[in-house]
Amino acid sequence: MMLVVALGFISVSPQAASGATVPATPSGAAPVITNVAARETGPAEATVEAEIDPRGRRTLYEVQLFGRAREGEPVGECAYVPECAPLQTGEIAAGSPTTAISVVFGGLEAGYIYFYRLYAYTREGGEVGGEVHSFGFGVPDPYGRNEAPRFEYVGHLGLALLWYLDESSREAAEAAEEEKLEHPRPAVVTQAPSGVGFSEATLNASVDPRGTAVTGCFFEIGLTENYETTLPCASDPGAGEAPVPVLAEAGTLRPATTYHYRIVATDQSGTKRGKDESFQTPVAGKPEDAELPEISGVPGAGRTLECLPGRWNGEPAPEFAFQWLREGTVAGSGMSYVVRPADQGHSLACEVTATNFEGEASATSNPVLIATSPKPAIKRMSPRTGSEAGGRIVTLRGTGVGEASTVSFGTAQGLHLKVVSSSVITVEAPPGTGVVDVTVTTPGGTSAVTKKDTFRYKKPRR
Repeated sequence: MMLVVALGFISVSPQAASGATVPATPSGAAPVITNVAARETGPAEATVEAEIDPRGRRTLYEVQLFGRAREGEPVGECAYVPECAPLQTGEIAAGSPTTAISVVFGGLEAGYIYFYRLYAYTREGGEVGGEVHSFGFGVPDPYGRNEAPRFEYVGHLGLALLWYLDESSREAAEAAEEEKLEHPRPAVVTQAPSGVGFSEATLNASVDPRGTAVTGCFFEIGLTENYETTLPCASDPGAGEAPVPVLAEAGTLRPATTYHYRIVATDQSGTKRGKDESFQTPVAGKPEDAELPEISGVPGAGRTLECLPGRWNGEPAPEFAFQWLREGTVAGSGMSYVVRPADQGHSLACEVTATNFEGEASATSNPVLIATSPKPAIKRMSPRTGSEAGGRIVTLRGTGVGEASTVSFGTAQGLHLKVVSSSVITVEAPPGTGVVDVTVTTPGGTSAVTKKDTFRYKKPRR
């Protein structure tokens, strides 16, 4: 069963028909159209109704009754002369909730199937709609009231555009037209997708050029079988006489959404479209912490702490960002943190922010107290003399020296500091002259100068 549509009405989606790319899902600025329907409201009139969510933005909408047809007859002239197609417009104010609209068309005649489209768009560039809907006026709609019909290109002999009510009608018409061609069109098979993720999928198909160079190869994909965008094949099928696998990578998809797609190939004899396939992207979920983050490491000045993110729910798996908080104030970022002297006597906690494209959430670890290191004190030093050239290994014993970061000989810094234990360190004396005080610096401070920490440099013998 089919209707012949006169040359000039191109497609359900003019953008897709011309090969332009249209987003497979509306942008964040686009309105949302739902519950589109039409009903007879008088002897010669019908009312088109819908609900539009303006997403908080000022939204304009257009309803176009663009054509009519009886079975086996061409669609009326207004199908391809936009200026004569009845068009009604309206506006929804910014900040409005989901709004019900209705548009009345008069002058209708019984016995016809009428076709209409609804668009909604914002000044920011978000636009949705354009799908073809139909209703029977005084006769049954062969598609069922208000369902969207499917329009298909079938060959280019006579440049006819045919409308089929079922797949077997389409296949029969294509086979009949194929017999009239000097060169057969490509044979195409839409295949199951692979790598279906939350926001991406690989579309697969095969194209048999049947001995003629394929000049165009792409996938049509969208939320319905009207499709909304095209994706080029990643490779050229060539001009061979065997099926060639082709694919396209679809990105920026939405989770938990059903997509329809098919393969399309063109050669000098015309265009061949494959059967529709569909797939659903997995259901995603916003991150939610199931187990708090933890801090690993010794909480002391100069020590390195690690923030373990804990356990999180949410799909896809979230990515993590880390912040370190000292008494609630940001002290650093990153998974690791080197404790500073200023942190002593304060509590540190790590905050983890988990993010995926469904949203983000944060959780904070239990705080840890950074102990105050004692001020070091040198109790004994040996030897206490050395050459002015330096190089003497000096052993220092005392309290708190095991956390030493530097040992100074006067104003010069000792070399090759080695911590033997919490109370014993060794260091190489640097070059120097005269008698100098030796001091030890730790996170707890610098040791006091006493008679026990003097070091005398000796002049070399002649």
